[in-house]
Amino acid sequence: MADCLASLLATGDVDELRRQLRGAVPDRVVPPASAPPVASACAPHDPLRSTALSLANSMLERGCALLEASPPPEADSPPLAEAPHPWPIVDFPELQLQLFSQPVMGEPIWPAALALCRWLAAPARCEALCRGARVLELGAGCAAPALVARLVGGASSIALTDVDPDVLALMRANCALNRIPEEAFRTGLLDWREEEHIGRWAACSPPSPSARGYSLVLAADVLFSVGDIRPIARAVAQLLDPTLPESRFVIARSSLFEELQPTLVATLESFGLHLISSASTREEAACVLEFMQQRRV
Repeated sequence: MADCLASLLATGDVDELRRQLRGAVPDRVVPPASAPPVASACAPHDPLRSTALSLANSMLERGCALLEASPPPEADSPPLAEAPHPWPIVDFPELQLQLFSQPVMGEPIWPAALALCRWLAAPARCEALCRGARVLELGAGCAAPALVARLVGGASSIALTDVDPDVLALMRANCALNRIPEEAFRTGLLDWREEEHIGRWAACSPPSPSARGYSLVLAADVLFSVGDIRPIARAVAQLLDPTLPESRFVIARSSLFEELQPTLVATLESFGLHLISSASTREEAACVLEFMQQRRV
């Protein structure tokens, strides 16, 4: 290691020297004093190399503290390229979708979310529901349904929300993977039990800063108990654009929670959202429910 650092010091390759030192163990690498000197018959004494070797050993001994105290690279040095995500990519050709396979709570994409994606991608429905829509997804996770609304349906913008901050990077990575322009999406935290969160997201829905709310709200696998229903219904009623009578809320739930559906339908009805269609899927063992709001202004 010392020989390598000596060569770098001698040639003035400071950037490579920094990289080597970051991975070095700060132990002195010269042989013990009791070890006999190694004579070299073929290598003449080189004062510059000897000095560089001595400096290299000194730098190793002092470790990373010396590295941190050294001057930064020149301002015009090119930035290091960001390492690509190590996650494998999963293709869904029928949805024109790619996703990084980074498991979200155990699954790269949950069955109900996949059912919602396929429901959205149906040609006649997709054009009517998604074209030009301002879309917000609750509990988005990997953001697959909202991405399908954009990629297949032509939604004008997608807002990707979740209560878990750990999935925000995954959302952004999936948007980049599917070449969604930065101005067409945003990501952030939204807890539908928090009025402040709901109000902040409802107040502005790019790309129309003057618009309030969204024309399409999506959710999949967000209902796990009766206690979830009323907060979600209240949040959806506030997030939908009150000036658009055709604004929709589409939710996909696992068949494991079928007993929650009557309460869900009744609660959304009390907030002015009426069930207009439902579809069960055997393959994903899920049900997709579509609600439309009544005009509130």
